[in-house]
Amino acid sequence: MMTHSLFQSAWFENMMTSSPENVFSHFAKALQGDDVISRLRDDLIGDNLTIPGPFGPKTLVYADYVASGRALGVIEQAVATQVLPYYANSHTEASFCGQVMNRMRHEARQIIARLCGAEQGFATIFTGNGATAGLNRLVHLLGGAGCRAGRGASACADRPV
Repeated sequence: MMTHSLFQSAWFENMMTSSPENVFSHFAKALQGDDVISRLRDDLIGDNLTIPGPFGPKTLVYADYVASGRALGVIEQAVATQVLPYYANSHTEASFCGQVMNRMRHEARQIIARLCGAEQGFATIFTGNGATAGLNRLVHLLGGAGCRAGRGASACADRPV
């Protein structure tokens, strides 16, 4: 007896190329044109936000982009309309939404690798949320997880860095 999966059908393949996976190409198109930096700056959520200060209200200056960047409307809109409707466990192929998320994750890895100039044989590793998770992963890979401020130099002397 031969089983036919809806997920292997031509209909499914067409669906996958015409809607949810296009989130990256739609986003790329939204960034095309003149003066992308100005358009992104104008799309910053909370831009020109006034906050209380010791000498009266001041315009917010955000200076911690290493840890967490500020939200951009174009990204939030893409996530809300093209990712969240299909959001599911990305480690399953048992459901339509799981397959969509798997494909989005796979495409994201490829795009990131290409933009970083990663050649064949290199891997794109998602480590968690934000730059902190990536930096922590590097520390663990380099064997520095046991080195903490305040410990003697001998505790970390045999570490590669």
